[in-house]
Amino acid sequence: MNIIWLGHSCFVVESAGWRVVLDPYYVETYPALHIEADEALADKLGVAVGAPLLRMQRVRLIEGEPASIENAHVNLSLCPSLPEHDFECESLYDVLLKEGGVRVEHGREHISISRLNVEEAELLQQEEGTPVFYESTIEFDKDMRFVEHCKSVILPTKFRFADNGEKNGMRSVAGEQWLKQ
Repeated sequence: MNIIWLGHSCFVVESAGWRVVLDPYYVETYPALHIEADEALADKLGVAVGAPLLRMQRVRLIEGEPASIENAHVNLSLCPSLPEHDFECESLYDVLLKEGGVRVEHGREHISISRLNVEEAELLQQEEGTPVFYESTIEFDKDMRFVEHCKSVILPTKFRFADNGEKNGMRSVAGEQWLKQ
């Protein structure tokens, strides 16, 4: 059996000729837009001005209720067929791997606290000003090519964050103890 982490909470399990993609969240996807990186995006993502990007907005549902909003920019030059896919039914990271040979290997993530604005409150069916987690991630492949930048607004009643204290893939005693609490 082979288990491959594709990113976020998505895994592929391969065994005896079968391939199953596990993504625990239903996604409501809004039409993706093919855009070109402006100066600000190019600088942030480390791509050239005018680089092709796919802009996606997804509302993730847990047990039929909105749980988070993801606004992502994906490097379209790594997998030009992305706009042809339906990401309500397919995993972005699975398509990147199967069609572009792209696997996320490294990334950075920042988490802070924010409050819902009017548009976010409507999408998440919450009151404007409701406290939320704000997560910003940038993901790279093994060659440090930009793959995806995602800004997420996450309802804290639906998600928990934990860090097991791993550094360079090595588990620490402190991290293991913290997770047991």
